Amino acid sequence: MTPLIKIHGIGASLDKLLRTNGITSAEALAETPAGTLSAIRGIGKARTPKLLNAAAAFLAEQAVVPSDTTGEAAAPVADDAKPDPGPEKAGKPEKPGKAEKKPAPKLSKSEAAAAAAVKARAEAEQLERKKAKAVTKARKAAKKAEDLSVEFAKAREKAKVKAKKAKATAKKEIAREKARERAVLKAAKGGGNKAARKAAKPGKAKKKKKKSGKS
Repeated sequence: MTPLIKIHGIGASLDKLLRTNGITSAEALAETPAGTLSAIRGIGKARTPKLLNAAAAFLAEQAVVPSDTTGEAAAPVADDAKPDPGPEKAGKPEKPGKAEKKPAPKLSKSEAAAAAAVKARAEAEQLERKKAKAVTKARKAAKKAEDLSVEFAKAREKAKVKAKKAKATAKKEIAREKARERAVLKAAKGGGNKAARKAAKPGKAKKKKKKSGKS
């Protein structure tokens, strides 16, 4: 078991606090649940993850260091025990990761012609696809322009009908106003004629006055 004092960030007082609460080694600290550790007075929730991370990091560093079970360092291998590299490997070592580039195989005339034909066919197919896309795009644009033209024609026809209705309504209103004016003039003219007829008959008025004097 590894002493707690070897973990970075743990001093004598914290070591005593942890051992008092049953955590006596770095391994035990790393395996302690966060809830149990944070419940210890003097550690709390803020300090718990730091202690657990420090313990895990310490144990990970210890696991990387090679050591045998007996605690003794492994003996170095003698030069005589090393295998002979052989005459081929005695020179400069080859750089790993770089393979020798093999020259591309040369094609015969028939193979080159076939490859050129395949390439030309692929290019022709690509041009055909582009052409088809362009035709489709042009058709869509023409259809859109046609739809816009139809909508414009409908709107213009609606505007004409609306203008005709407004014109007819205006004519009716003008005709009504003229009819009213004629009626007013006729009424005024009729009243004047009656007054003139009354003024043209003075005898009747005199007779009425005589009768009223006799009485």
